Amino acid sequence: MRRYQAVLLATCAALSAGCATTRSAGPSASDPAQENLTAAASAIQQSLRDLSEAEQYDKMRAVPGTPRLRTQIPGLERMVTMPWNGPLEPAVMRLAAEGGYEFKLLGRQPAVGIVVQVGPEPATISDHLRNLGIQAGTRADIAIEPTAGGRRGIIAIEYSNGGL
Repeated sequence: MRRYQAVLLATCAALSAGCATTRSAGPSASDPAQENLTAAASAIQQSLRDLSEAEQYDKMRAVPGTPRLRTQIPGLERMVTMPWNGPLEPAVMRLAAEGGYEFKLLGRQPAVGIVVQVGPEPATISDHLRNLGIQAGTRADIAIEPTAGGRRGIIAIEYSNGGL
């Protein structure tokens, strides 16, 4: 009888072991189509950024007497992280509040808002504002009036031609 139980137990153990599956601990292979799609999206984003910068350069060249700032504006030199994908106004309003500046809108706002994107990389508030100004292109300018004489500074979005 004991021998019968031992054989039965060994048979059950062998059958149970045969059903077990092993999982590989190695990394799963990535999808080449997904990698190509990601690379194409990055290339398109870089091309659009280059195009916006060229458009901004043409605008700066059209107004040669305008001084170009090389130093950080007081209050806007702080490093912040602000991942953003959405309308221009709330992004500029948030950055103005971070720097302790007042926010204003000037000009006729466009019927369809200007959509901008800020990556998750940390940068100074003024660098983020410059990036947003480049993305706005010729549809809007971001103007900064620094703090002076105990008065809060102003960051304004100036729309031109209704944002067209």
